[in-house]
Amino acid sequence: MKKLTLIFSLAIIIFGMSACQKSVAPVINNTTEKVTSMDNLKVPADFNWKTTHKINITLTAPVTGLVQILNGEGDIYTEVFLQENQAYTAKLNLPTDVKSVNLLYLGKTSILNINSDYVNFKF
Repeated sequence: MKKLTLIFSLAIIIFGMSACQKSVAPVINNTTEKVTSMDNLKVPADFNWKTTHKINITLTAPVTGLVQILNGEGDIYTEVFLQENQAYTAKLNLPTDVKSVNLLYLGKTSILNINSDYVNFKF
Protein backbone atom coordinates (compact mmCIF):
# COMPACT_ATOMS: atom_id res chain seq x y z
CA MET A 1 0.00 0.00 0.00
CA LYS A 2 2.89 2.36 0.81
CA LYS A 3 4.49 1.64 -2.56
CA LEU A 4 1.23 2.41 -4.36
CA THR A 5 0.91 5.72 -2.49
CA LEU A 6 4.52 6.60 -3.27
CA ILE A 7 4.12 5.75 -6.98
CA PHE A 8 0.86 7.73 -7.16
CA SER A 9 2.51 10.76 -5.46
CA LEU A 10 5.48 10.66 -7.84
CA ALA A 11 3.15 10.43 -10.82
CA ILE A 12 1.24 13.52 -9.67
CA ILE A 13 4.49 15.46 -9.15
CA ILE A 14 5.85 14.48 -12.57
CA PHE A 15 2.54 15.35 -14.24
CA GLY A 16 2.45 18.72 -12.43
CA MET A 17 5.98 19.59 -13.47
CA SER A 18 5.37 18.68 -17.10
CA ALA A 19 2.20 20.80 -17.22
CA CYS A 20 4.07 24.02 -16.38
CA GLN A 21 4.45 26.44 -19.27
CA LYS A 22 7.66 28.30 -19.82
CA SER A 23 7.40 32.07 -20.08
CA VAL A 24 8.18 33.71 -23.40
CA ALA A 25 10.69 36.56 -23.45
CA PRO A 26 9.02 39.94 -24.15
CA VAL A 27 9.47 41.57 -27.54
CA ILE A 28 11.46 44.82 -27.77
CA ASN A 29 9.92 47.64 -29.84
CA ASN A 30 7.74 45.26 -31.93
CA THR A 31 10.81 43.64 -33.46
CA THR A 32 11.94 40.07 -33.30
CA GLU A 33 14.74 40.94 -30.86
CA LYS A 34 14.04 39.25 -27.53
CA VAL A 35 14.96 40.48 -24.06
CA THR A 36 17.17 37.77 -22.63
CA SER A 37 19.20 39.82 -20.14
CA MET A 38 19.52 43.33 -18.74
CA ASP A 39 22.27 43.99 -21.30
CA ASN A 40 19.86 44.18 -24.24
CA LEU A 41 17.04 45.88 -22.36
CA LYS A 42 16.33 49.29 -23.89
CA VAL A 43 14.93 51.83 -21.44
CA PRO A 44 14.26 55.51 -22.25
CA ALA A 45 16.66 57.90 -20.50
CA ASP A 46 13.75 59.73 -18.82
CA PHE A 47 12.21 56.52 -17.40
CA ASN A 48 11.44 56.81 -13.67
CA TRP A 49 12.34 53.59 -11.86
CA LYS A 50 10.51 54.57 -8.66
CA THR A 51 7.58 52.38 -7.66
CA THR A 52 6.18 54.85 -5.13
CA HIS A 53 5.72 58.59 -4.84
CA LYS A 54 5.24 60.88 -1.85
CA ILE A 55 2.18 63.10 -1.66
CA ASN A 56 0.84 65.60 0.85
CA ILE A 57 -2.92 65.69 1.30
CA THR A 58 -4.23 68.71 3.19
CA LEU A 59 -7.67 68.06 4.64
CA THR A 60 -10.12 70.50 6.24
CA ALA A 61 -13.49 69.63 7.75
CA PRO A 62 -16.33 71.70 9.23
CA VAL A 63 -16.86 69.18 12.06
CA THR A 64 -14.33 67.33 14.23
CA GLY A 65 -14.05 63.73 13.14
CA LEU A 66 -12.01 60.79 11.89
CA VAL A 67 -11.05 60.51 8.22
CA GLN A 68 -9.84 57.27 6.71
CA ILE A 69 -7.74 57.45 3.56
CA LEU A 70 -8.37 54.26 1.58
CA ASN A 71 -7.30 52.65 -1.66
CA GLY A 72 -9.84 51.54 -4.29
CA GLU A 73 -10.21 48.11 -2.66
CA GLY A 74 -11.06 49.60 0.75
CA ASP A 75 -7.69 49.00 2.41
CA ILE A 76 -6.73 51.79 4.81
CA TYR A 77 -3.60 53.80 4.03
CA THR A 78 -3.96 55.95 7.15
CA GLU A 79 -6.46 57.49 9.54
CA VAL A 80 -6.49 61.18 10.42
CA PHE A 81 -8.37 62.90 13.25
CA LEU A 82 -9.45 66.34 12.03
CA GLN A 83 -10.28 69.26 14.29
CA GLU A 84 -13.11 71.57 13.29
CA ASN A 85 -12.00 74.03 10.55
CA GLN A 86 -8.28 73.27 11.07
CA ALA A 87 -6.21 72.09 8.12
CA TYR A 88 -4.21 68.90 8.59
CA THR A 89 -1.60 67.60 6.15
CA ALA A 90 -1.24 63.85 5.85
CA LYS A 91 1.95 62.64 4.22
CA LEU A 92 1.58 59.43 2.24
CA ASN A 93 3.90 57.23 0.24
CA LEU A 94 1.69 55.68 -2.47
CA PRO A 95 2.34 53.29 -5.36
CA THR A 96 3.01 55.25 -8.55
CA ASP A 97 -0.02 53.74 -10.31
CA VAL A 98 -2.44 55.14 -7.69
CA LYS A 99 -4.22 58.12 -9.25
CA SER A 100 -6.95 58.56 -6.62
CA VAL A 101 -7.79 57.69 -3.02
CA ASN A 102 -11.07 57.40 -1.18
CA LEU A 103 -11.77 59.57 1.86
CA LEU A 104 -14.24 58.15 4.39
CA TYR A 105 -15.56 60.87 6.68
CA LEU A 106 -18.75 60.79 8.77
CA GLY A 107 -19.98 57.70 6.91
CA LYS A 108 -19.63 59.23 3.44
CA THR A 109 -16.97 58.38 0.87
CA SER A 110 -15.38 61.01 -1.36
CA ILE A 111 -12.97 60.32 -4.20
CA LEU A 112 -9.83 62.45 -4.22
CA ASN A 113 -7.98 62.52 -7.54
CA ILE A 114 -4.23 62.83 -7.15
CA ASN A 115 -2.85 65.04 -9.89
CA SER A 116 0.19 66.47 -8.08
CA ASP A 117 2.37 65.96 -5.01
CA TYR A 118 0.27 68.46 -3.04
CA VAL A 119 -3.49 67.97 -2.91
CA ASN A 120 -6.10 69.92 -0.90
CA PHE A 121 -9.58 68.71 0.02
CA LYS A 122 -12.37 70.39 2.01
CA PHE A 123 -15.31 68.35 3.23
